[in-house]
Amino acid sequence: MPKASLWDNITDEELFIHNKLVQKYSYEYDDLSRLIESTQYDIANDCKIIESYDYNSYNNLVKLAVKNKCIQGEGKPLETKYNYTYDNSYRILENKTIATSGEYKTETFTYTADGKPESSYEITGKDSYIKRQYTYDKNNVRIQKTEVKEELSKSSDVIITYDKFGNRLEEEYFDPNGKLIYTYKFIYTYY
Repeated sequence: MPKASLWDNITDEELFIHNKLVQKYSYEYDDLSRLIESTQYDIANDCKIIESYDYNSYNNLVKLAVKNKCIQGEGKPLETKYNYTYDNSYRILENKTIATSGEYKTETFTYTADGKPESSYEITGKDSYIKRQYTYDKNNVRIQKTEVKEELSKSSDVIITYDKFGNRLEEEYFDPNGKLIYTYKFIYTYY
């Protein structure tokens, strides 16, 4: 049996429920092994969703187009396009989303001196926006995200626990009222 190389790409997947094929996925790649198209076939509803990907010369995703034929809209499939812009350090600066219906949103990003996300500003419609601000602890781990939607402000906190080696063990996320929302645990395997 030949060994799979680092550059082998999965081309097809099938999902069975109770031994019945319900979804199929297919993937196409370019000569650089970058995903350029994925198709999800919904067997039960006889429809498909096609995603097309375009990259710049630095291998950054710059365009993603999604054609959803599983949700019908005025006789045509719904199509959503995402356009991405990057800085010289390959960090995303802007994400523009445009839907067939004419809906759009634009999100811009800023970064700290050491390259961590500092803030984002998302225009979600003609008169609406969401501004997010990120706060970090002394270990440069994000501990808080503050979000302003239109004129409302809400804040969430994160408590992070480390082991004696500085590895993150647990993150606890709290809502603005101090109620625990969820806990994320990290498990390490040492060899």
